[in-house]
Amino acid sequence: MKTTKNITLIILGLFVFASGAHAQSPREQWQQLVSQLQTTPTDTALRERIIKLAAELKPAPAIPEEAREPFVMGVTVLKKASDPAGASKAADLFTRALAIAPWFADAYYNRAMARETAGQYELAIADIKLYLGFKLTDNERREAQDKMYALKADALLGTAKKTEQDKAAAEKEHRVQKMQGTWIDRHDGLVSYWTAQTTGEALRLSADRYVTASGTTNLSGSWGEFRLKAENGGLKGVYVEGTQKRACTGRESPTRATISADGRELTVITTVHYIDHYVNANGETQVDRVNCRHSPQPEWRMILRKQ
Repeated sequence: MKTTKNITLIILGLFVFASGAHAQSPREQWQQLVSQLQTTPTDTALRERIIKLAAELKPAPAIPEEAREPFVMGVTVLKKASDPAGASKAADLFTRALAIAPWFADAYYNRAMARETAGQYELAIADIKLYLGFKLTDNERREAQDKMYALKADALLGTAKKTEQDKAAAEKEHRVQKMQGTWIDRHDGLVSYWTAQTTGEALRLSADRYVTASGTTNLSGSWGEFRLKAENGGLKGVYVEGTQKRACTGRESPTRATISADGRELTVITTVHYIDHYVNANGETQVDRVNCRHSPQPEWRMILRKQ
């Protein structure tokens, strides 16, 4: 009986020894987590574990040269960035550094600064939270914590601004949408009909037909169309001539338009670029089909009323 107990104790001792021999060291565990993060870079919880474990390692893991290169490049780009696009490029460089060294504290802080400049406040806040997971001095922690509060304020203002912009865009689009339908211009005994079609904030006003003083009706498919977009309380765009009315096609004349308060009257002003004409030997007016010269004319004003 005693012999059996001794054998059991020996087996248990060997099992404990074998388990201890195969247990991973903290550094091995950390290296394994870093490898896992390569396949799941968006796993924030895993990233936080890597940062926490790295702080406990002695000596602390070094920053590879492959990570320092994009980091230094990112710092340089961020200093010279004059717009959100430049700041986004800097953020991408810091991301490259962190893909290699996810325990790189300065890369998180600098990426937060880059994202702040790029207007990516929520992502910047996430980076500051990760930065706060490192061992920092009291001053560093205070500075980082206050930066996060400031970023939250920026995010709040950004959300409010976007809400206002979305509201304004929706109102502008709604106003343009109400313009769909038929519009009529009466000028010098000629009545022309125009069809308005809208897409979002864009308005397409196409000539449909015109009726002369004698009652003759003609199709106006060759006239052309206005292509306008809501801008600064009015409409702005171009007038594109029809393919049959002129020999030289594809020209666009700058156009602006205003809509009355009741939405029933549209004033369209165009600086038309006509093609030069000449009179042939038979006294007929001909288009200069060879040179296709464009002659700017005085502004052409047309007042349309909603039918």
